[in-house]
Amino acid sequence: MGLYPPLCSLKIFLFKEPTMATVTQADDVTIKRSRFLRFVVFFATPALLALVLGSLFGYLAVTFIGDERFYGIGFTVGAVAGLVSFLAMKHNFVVQNDTTGLLVTLDQLQSLLGKKPHVVYGPGTHFSYPWEARFAKNNIPVEEVAEDFSFTAICVDGTISGTGSFRLRPDVNNPINYLSGVAAVSKDFADLLKAFITDWFADKSLQQAVSLKYELNRDLKNHFAGNGVMEFEERFGIQVGDITVGELKLSNEVEEARNAINEAAIIAKGTAIMLGYDTVAKMQNAVARGKITPAEVEAAQRRFMVVSGQIKDASTSRFEIDIKGLSPEAAAALTAFMQNPANAQIIRNVGSKQQKGKQS
Repeated sequence: MGLYPPLCSLKIFLFKEPTMATVTQADDVTIKRSRFLRFVVFFATPALLALVLGSLFGYLAVTFIGDERFYGIGFTVGAVAGLVSFLAMKHNFVVQNDTTGLLVTLDQLQSLLGKKPHVVYGPGTHFSYPWEARFAKNNIPVEEVAEDFSFTAICVDGTISGTGSFRLRPDVNNPINYLSGVAAVSKDFADLLKAFITDWFADKSLQQAVSLKYELNRDLKNHFAGNGVMEFEERFGIQVGDITVGELKLSNEVEEARNAINEAAIIAKGTAIMLGYDTVAKMQNAVARGKITPAEVEAAQRRFMVVSGQIKDASTSRFEIDIKGLSPEAAAALTAFMQNPANAQIIRNVGSKQQKGKQS
């Protein structure tokens, strides 16, 4: 691996991300409560109401009319009244949730007895006790919620920033903690992620940082979204569904410095070719041995800038410059060098900066 990647690959690195662990789905089967007793109460209540009101109406019929033959009529009327009364309040015996919803009720009888009062109902239709209090704020949607976050971390040799997202959903087996901490869960979890990422980058160079995004996402998955339940998840009643860092960027200062290094390397390479050398090292060796002078190097650099069209006030155009002094090999190398789109773009950037400097 080279010391620096190409400039165009510094901004965004795309890899196939690791798949996060599957979180528990919203399923009423896993929720604990007395289903059988609620079933009995649901069907026993209308029968009991019919029996009690039927007996009462029969007694009243015999008492006021004075004929025992009217007991049956009174009982029938009372039984029907009991069934109608049950149908009118049947909604108190049933909890209906959609396919992605939970409801937490308050069992007031259990509360009076000093026992655990909260009862959880999952998706679907379920029998319940009529004395369980229901509150709109206790309806919990269990869809995953995506949140974006950004971070800045300090590496060994510079600063890197990035963006990502995480997905959270309520824990169907721990809804009480979710209701009490839902307002703070996203911010607190984002802070935990930033702390982990900052520590993860602390001992890495910028080159390592921008090339290890896959490993970062893998470690985030293992730490925050593995099979075990973290203390954070237990405390807030949530499950972490997914964490992904999508973009890593070097700071503007670092990118500008690396851009300048690349530009300097391109100019040095072009200057060497103008002097008939195919590498910068050969040109430098020639200067050290006195075969060419620094003045000749400077002149060659200026010629290279003219050929690239960046010294716009020169009297020689880029197409008319005399290159008779170059060997055929050097001329061919210069032509190939100038036709490279990446080199040409960097050279144009350098020329633009020089022109602005002259104008100022």
